[in-house]
Amino acid sequence: MKIAVFVVTIALAGSAAADCREDLLTIEDWKVERITDPIQGERVSVQVKSHMGKPFRMVDGSYAFHDALGRHISSFGFNPDLKLAPGMVSADGGRYFGTQIGRVRNMDRADVKISTCVRAVVYEDGTKETFTAKAAASAPEPTPDAKTKAVQGVGMLLTLAYQCAPITGDRQRYERAKSEAAKLLTDASVKEPTLVEMIKAVEGVPRDDGKVTAQMCNMFLPKSK
Repeated sequence: MKIAVFVVTIALAGSAAADCREDLLTIEDWKVERITDPIQGERVSVQVKSHMGKPFRMVDGSYAFHDALGRHISSFGFNPDLKLAPGMVSADGGRYFGTQIGRVRNMDRADVKISTCVRAVVYEDGTKETFTAKAAASAPEPTPDAKTKAVQGVGMLLTLAYQCAPITGDRQRYERAKSEAAKLLTDASVKEPTLVEMIKAVEGVPRDDGKVTAQMCNMFLPKSK
C-alpha cells in the first residue's frame, strides 16, 4: 500500500467569482463513493465538458460542491493536464481524505449543486489566457494556490497524525500536529476552512489500524521530538 498516491485535501471555500470564469467548464455528471484503503475517504468522479472556443491542453481551475441553500461542502482542483476540445466531455476526479464530500452521498441528488472556476488555460496552439485578477504589487496576500497547498498539507498532517497515534504509541504526535497545523494555516492566511473544522472532519473518520501500518506512519510523519 502506498499512501503517498492519495490526495488529502480539505478544499478552500468561496473562490472569488471575479478571479475566474464560471462558464468555461461545466460538470455534466458526478459520483462520490466511499473508499477504505489505506484509510477511509471518498473517491470523487466527475464528467467535465468544455465550453471554450478552442482546444486546450492545460488548465488552472477547480470545481465546488454546494447544497441547495448555497452552503459550501467541498472543492477540488481540476487535473492541470486536462485536455479538451470544444464540446468534448472527459473524466476527472481523485481520492480524498479529511473532507466533507461524503455528505453528498446521503443527500437528494437534486440538492447537490456544482460550480466551476477557471483561472487560466494553455490552448493547443500554445497561446495562454488568464482570467485571474492581478493582485496589487504591495499586497502580501498569498496566492490561491499557496492557500490550497497549505490546506492540503494540513489535511495530510492531521489525518496521518490522528490515524497513526494509537499505532506508534506516540499519543502526543497528534497534539503536536494540531499546533503545527495552526501555524501553517496562519502563515498562509487561510481563514476557511478553520482549524477546528478540519480537526472535526479528520476525527469524524474512524481509525483503521488494519490499513495503516507503523511503517507507513514513520515514513510520512516526522520523528518525535
